[in-house]
Amino acid sequence: VDLSGHSAGNRLLALALKPAPVQMTWMGYLNTTGMKAIDYKVSDFEADPSGSELFYRESLIRLPHPQWCYAPVAGPIVCPQLHVLPRPPDIPVRFGCMTRFMKITAEVIGAWIRILGSVPGTTLRIVDVPLHPRRDDLIARFRSEGMSERLELLPSLTGESYWKCISEIDIALDTFPYTGATTTCDCLWMGVPVVTRAGCRGVERSATSLLSAVGLASLSAKNIDGYVERAISLARDRPLLADLRACLRDRMLASPVCDSEAFTRNLENGYLSAWDNRLAGLQSCT
Repeated sequence: VDLSGHSAGNRLLALALKPAPVQMTWMGYLNTTGMKAIDYKVSDFEADPSGSELFYRESLIRLPHPQWCYAPVAGPIVCPQLHVLPRPPDIPVRFGCMTRFMKITAEVIGAWIRILGSVPGTTLRIVDVPLHPRRDDLIARFRSEGMSERLELLPSLTGESYWKCISEIDIALDTFPYTGATTTCDCLWMGVPVVTRAGCRGVERSATSLLSAVGLASLSAKNIDGYVERAISLARDRPLLADLRACLRDRMLASPVCDSEAFTRNLENGYLSAWDNRLAGLQSCT
């Protein structure tokens, strides 16, 4: 089972030699590998709905739950306690983006400008911002709209500073077309709702899959206009934000996203199904 796809440090050349009779890819790279030697891609019905097979060289194994199973932290780092008191109405809402900076496209920036322009006083915190010409381009776009002072740009964060950063935002704005997975889980764990735009491929629907699993499918929009509208509506609904801050962690714990036993059983069933297909193919050749 490959966990890297075409991301850095992968071992796809080893898999190309077909060291195992059944090979599959999962989780670390949400697009197709395009490789004949890899037989399956593990996914789920929300991330890859019916008809999405055409985007993959691999056959799809769809799990009956999100393809991710979440535990917040391993090791000595402890997540901060949730701040469940509602933000005072005189303090503006803070949006945030916790995903990788490279995922931020011109269309995403345009949507964020529309959101901030519709909710006066709000700010946007963006993490993982490098000292790079694209950083200057981002600032220039917001400056052209008179909103550069409403940006807060932070470097890549780890450990306690990362969790503290999430706890200080009210609404997470996902990127598109490449949406977030781990960062979506992290935000939901800290009581922060995530607004996303769902596309038609798995790489565009990871956040949609996770939001559906915790009962927040309404925060997944089908287009950019819907994405903007949902973010604005949520920012204006302070009681709902307070309720979500208080209950999202419990909702996650009660959802399939945190049910490691059921996840493992279903993943094993997927492995067995792939192996049965292999045996059936051998029998048909004899």
